[in-house]
Amino acid sequence: NGLESAKFEDGATASTRVAINVLNHIGLHQVASDKLAFINVEENFLLTDAVLSIPKEHFVLELLETIKINDEIIQRIIELKKLGFQFALDDANCNLKFLENFKSIFNYIDILKLDSTIIDKNKFEKQIEHLKDFNFQLLAEKVETQDDFDYFKKHGCSYFQGYFFAKPDLMKQKALDPMYKEVFQLINLLEN
Repeated sequence: NGLESAKFEDGATASTRVAINVLNHIGLHQVASDKLAFINVEENFLLTDAVLSIPKEHFVLELLETIKINDEIIQRIIELKKLGFQFALDDANCNLKFLENFKSIFNYIDILKLDSTIIDKNKFEKQIEHLKDFNFQLLAEKVETQDDFDYFKKHGCSYFQGYFFAKPDLMKQKALDPMYKEVFQLINLLEN
């Protein structure tokens, strides 16, 4: 319906604009230096060829917690993993519903991002037992205090994001607003 197609355009366009602005106008080195950057992707963008233009050496594809897991999404994730892309799963809360919904892709996830604001610390130690069989790294996001940092480090997190470490900087750069399909096609042609 019209609402779903509008959501597709908004999600795909937003992800594409971020990638275009970082790669072409701001510069990857200025944004991420020698570190990996995360870029949010939703299912419609994941299924387009535009995702193939994201430099896999510099970006982790961050799957939103709203993504609907089905056979098509699983096959696409497997295909992109074979091409060398890395994946993170955003806003994990580790409750049973979350685990059941995403367990089918856990073997393809490199980084599980735990949202420290929605983790129930009274249940977390038991919930984290379900994650021990998988090879992903744990990242605690929205870490704002020393106590949060200490807690999630004690419970197996290797990576951390949040205001406890740094406040975000707003980067401004004049940029053109090209149509994403044509720009990514041009990038692919140049790479080939």
